[in-house]
Amino acid sequence: MSILEHSPCQAAPATHYVYTPLNQLKGGMIVNVYGVVKFFKPPYLSRGT
Repeated sequence: MSILEHSPCQAAPATHYVYTPLNQLKGGMIVNVYGVVKFFKPPYLSRGT
């Protein structure tokens, strides 16, 4: 017998994700929003305002 057979840890069930386009969202819906940064301007030294 191995230690893994008697381990009290159990794998969590897989979460089911549904991907919905932003134009199909309605007011009052609670969603998680993820995005990809396509362009990033690197920081640079400036003289302020």
